[in-house]
Amino acid sequence: MTMKEPISAALTVFITGGIISFQHEGAICLIMAVPLGWLLSLLGATTAFVIQKHQPSSRLHCFSILSLPLLMVVEAKTFSPPPMLQVKTEVKINAPPEKVWPQVIAFSQLPPPCELLFKTGIAYPIKAEIQGEGHGAIRKCVFSTGAFVEPITVWQEPDLLRFNVSEQPASMTEISFYQNLHPPHLDHYLRSHQGQFLLKKKQPDGAHSSRGTTWYDNRMWPQTYWRLWSHYLIHKIHKRVLNHIKTQVENQT
Repeated sequence: MTMKEPISAALTVFITGGIISFQHEGAICLIMAVPLGWLLSLLGATTAFVIQKHQPSSRLHCFSILSLPLLMVVEAKTFSPPPMLQVKTEVKINAPPEKVWPQVIAFSQLPPPCELLFKTGIAYPIKAEIQGEGHGAIRKCVFSTGAFVEPITVWQEPDLLRFNVSEQPASMTEISFYQNLHPPHLDHYLRSHQGQFLLKKKQPDGAHSSRGTTWYDNRMWPQTYWRLWSHYLIHKIHKRVLNHIKTQVENQT
């Protein structure tokens, strides 16, 4: 181990402690950011180590200091809207779409989550309600942090239900020493735009299936890193709903 590793580790711990102390962030998001933070700290520590070792001129020092605001300006000018992302999750159900459809449009209350992920503050689905029928009906998917309001755009019973998302709650409740901590990234940094349930009839293996799809954007950068987390979380939410529907329908048959 070189000198750079302990320096970067110490920087990561110091910055993390400062963020928590000044009420800027909660524990779960910081845990998610640790790999990225460690990498950036290692890069910074390596750069400082090289500069100190080679004793560059004062001009180079000035260039390093002035480059930071310049990079911030470049980043702001080159910012582009986040791409639309898609997550699909499919579960086999031993029942025809006609039996599954009622649970898709308004599934009953789910039991408390047993997954450790949802016990850390990540929002999870509780139940779904429907107001009206057909195109224009309003579906409300109630989560632990509030309700998604979902106007129906396609009502193709019993095969396809598609909806927009006009309102959504916070993506999580932060774990913190402070009460009611609400960092900025909880407001529309992870935004759902559209969702659907596609119910497929009997497949060659004799089973039916239900596929849930979510279209969303993720405004947290670097996009490639945070996409791994958002895809994983949405997939787990899909699985929680689809497995509940599967259990409810198969117990009725």
